[in-house]
Amino acid sequence: MNDKHARLAGLLLGALFVGCRSTYYDARFGPPTNEVRVATANDQGQARTLISVRGVRRAADGEPATAELRMRLENLGTQAFVLEQSSLELLCGDFLQFGPPRVLSNDPSEIAPGAAGIYELRFPMPDGKTPDDINFTSLSLRFTLDFGGERVTTGMQFERLWPAYGPSYPVSFGFSYGYYD
Repeated sequence: MNDKHARLAGLLLGALFVGCRSTYYDARFGPPTNEVRVATANDQGQARTLISVRGVRRAADGEPATAELRMRLENLGTQAFVLEQSSLELLCGDFLQFGPPRVLSNDPSEIAPGAAGIYELRFPMPDGKTPDDINFTSLSLRFTLDFGGERVTTGMQFERLWPAYGPSYPVSFGFSYGYYD
């Protein structure tokens, strides 16, 4: 292979890797879906909360890198409740607090008895940090539900899942040629 062909092959290979870049960083968390039940003191207010970490979204199109979670709130009681969006707090393994989330949802702000709402939450990285600066060994989410004036705060944990071959490390390849006797 001459030098011109080697450069062309390198450019094509580089374009292939750039084209295959995922929307998300290689950070998966478990459990895949975490559940917590919330109840008021008199048990009239009851909620089932399901949350999953979708991933750590790369910065793109003017949007910063974000930790992306999806939340489903189900009203199992006889009293309506509201997710206090200002109470949503996400911490990483070093207890750095992510920024306030963008809540992407058309679901109702109040969840009536027997109803459910789904929310997509995008938490920007802590101030001045990039995903490379964050300890993603775990994530901790805290939030408050308001049942007609009775506020109940709860939270849940997510642990990072590593591939079967362990954390990714840079790998280098080399080759040589020569004559052997």
